[in-house]
Amino acid sequence: MSSNFGRCIICTLAFERDDISALRCGHTYHFECISTWINTSKTCPTCRKKNLARDIIRLYVDEPDKSMCQFPDSETSANAEYERKIKTLESQLKEILEEKIKVDDELAREKSMNNDLKARIKLKDVHIKRLEGILVDQEAMKKENSRLKQQLKASDFYSYVCKISSTANETEIEDIINMYSTKNGDPNCGEFLKLIRKQLRAMEQKNKELLEQIRKERLENSKKDKEIERLREELSQSRKRTKVPSTSKESPMATRQRTARPSFGFSFCEEDSEIQ
Repeated sequence: MSSNFGRCIICTLAFERDDISALRCGHTYHFECISTWINTSKTCPTCRKKNLARDIIRLYVDEPDKSMCQFPDSETSANAEYERKIKTLESQLKEILEEKIKVDDELAREKSMNNDLKARIKLKDVHIKRLEGILVDQEAMKKENSRLKQQLKASDFYSYVCKISSTANETEIEDIINMYSTKNGDPNCGEFLKLIRKQLRAMEQKNKELLEQIRKERLENSKKDKEIERLREELSQSRKRTKVPSTSKESPMATRQRTARPSFGFSFCEEDSEIQ
């Protein structure tokens, strides 16, 4: 049975005498309406004060005296106007509450997206730091590579030093390279020229020794040639002396001369036989 106890702003329906509930703040609603609302929002729909389910109080009112509820027509008209305004305001409030729910849902989604973005940004920061570390290592490698390229500019010099240091170990070769190169790996012109002059003097000395050896060998060969010429001349003279006219009988002296007689290590009998 309806009465003039007002309306619930949640459902916009009129209160029943046995279905009215109030919160600590004093605002009244249907019991089911406010129970559902408090479980969701924890605040009063009208004043937004914090309320819990235990703060809901059920009200029980007596039936009003009908004889005292008769109002003049003017008051009835005013009440009807108030009722219309109340309905309008309640409708607006309902729309606002529905919009608030949508905004709250949107805010929750935005917060979730914000948390996801923060997590992704954190991962990106870790990735950036790792890339920065790799970049630092690459810069160090580039500097080392540049230094090695500068050293390779003197590759011929490096090969030359290795050649003259073939008996040295790796550490000694590196020391030699450092001795004859600058910090950027280019050849040290002053030290390199000193090394070249030293090698040139050594080569000149070696050439002198070779020339002296050649001169001695030529002199020795000349002596040997003269000795050979002398021996040939002596051999020729010996052959001439041993040659006699052909006769039917040979004298004992000729026979004795034709016998083998050593002379300077040659056998004239054999030579005469070859000549004949």
